[in-house]
Amino acid sequence: MSNKPKSKKTKLNKSNNTAKDLQKIIPMNNEQRLFIDLIKTKNIIICDAIHGTGKSFLSLVESLKLIHGDTPYDKLLYVRSYVPSIGCDEDLGSLPGDMNEKIGAFFLPILDNLEGLVSRERIAQYCTDEVIQVTTPSFLRGRSLNNTIVVFDEAQNANLALFKLVISRLTDTAKLIIIGSSDQIDLKRPERSFLRRALDRLSSNEYCGCCVLTDVVRSSYTQWVLEDLVGDDPYETM
Repeated sequence: MSNKPKSKKTKLNKSNNTAKDLQKIIPMNNEQRLFIDLIKTKNIIICDAIHGTGKSFLSLVESLKLIHGDTPYDKLLYVRSYVPSIGCDEDLGSLPGDMNEKIGAFFLPILDNLEGLVSRERIAQYCTDEVIQVTTPSFLRGRSLNNTIVVFDEAQNANLALFKLVISRLTDTAKLIIIGSSDQIDLKRPERSFLRRALDRLSSNEYCGCCVLTDVVRSSYTQWVLEDLVGDDPYETM
């Protein structure tokens, strides 16, 4: 009997409208084109991107494309760093509600990014079939991720220990997409953010692909407003 992990791909109709709609999404600029190429070809992708450059949207869309395609991947695990004002990922228990309600709040970025492209009913079906799962780094301890694409969002709020935790969960049939924005660090000690250092240290690693996104596509005006707001101090905290 084979010990190969059972795939859920039989639950996905690759010829359905969702799969066809996903294929319609194409890069809007060369930065996005490089990011997509890295997602297709590398085991670990690290992307440091300013707001509105499409990093979350493209990560989710390209992951679903791979899941619908002829690949070993059968699920998307969306991991989001949680950093309240007092400090660290471990404070998730202070949020109101049961664990499903706590984690459910982190599902909103998926709805925001996929709404209009994938119906809410389809997203709900993905969740029912466990094709899309949502968690925080704290709940990855002890797990081995097989046939999984992991999207690690808000990685600018992760220190070296969290990077090691997430990366060490991967098996040979997993892919990791790390996205964040080094100018939006919420840590009380911003110097503990490991995103930029990870990008610099792993840029020449054969298993990793690193890129930076700077071309805002979400809005035609917010980039200019924020530049005037920040002025000459890009490290000003809100």
